[in-house]
Amino acid sequence: DPQRVEQVLRNLVDNALKFSPSDAPVVLEGRVTGESVELSVTDRGRGIAPEDQRRIFDRFHQAGEVLSRDQEGAGLGLYITKRLVEVLGGTIELESRPGMGATFRVRIPAGEKATRPTAPAADVFSEAQGPRGDGQAEVGSPVSGPSRLPGAP
Repeated sequence: DPQRVEQVLRNLVDNALKFSPSDAPVVLEGRVTGESVELSVTDRGRGIAPEDQRRIFDRFHQAGEVLSRDQEGAGLGLYITKRLVEVLGGTIELESRPGMGATFRVRIPAGEKATRPTAPAADVFSEAQGPRGDGQAEVGSPVSGPSRLPGAP
């Protein structure tokens, strides 16, 4: 489902831009390996502490909640991203060290191995709103700052 894959990438790039210095590169990579598509988004931001990595995909969790509230958000973006990847039959993982940035890797089955979505996208979004019902998901916002993506066509 190209629309869901685009949604996943938009959210990961949006987060990378949001949590990186304005002059830091954000690198997108993609490749087809056998029966899957592998996509990664790497930033050179402040990184994610190990204690936050365990919960980074939890609903309403924001890494380093007291790090800085200059970054707006409801803590739903990565939760929704993970759910979309799961709906596509894929996996998402994180590699990060504080002060060294972060890399999010997504693997999605391709070709005949691709699974039909197991849930409508609307279910993922309504589930993400949870008890607060604030609908503040940041998924789908346009990727800003294309000049920060060196080597992009």
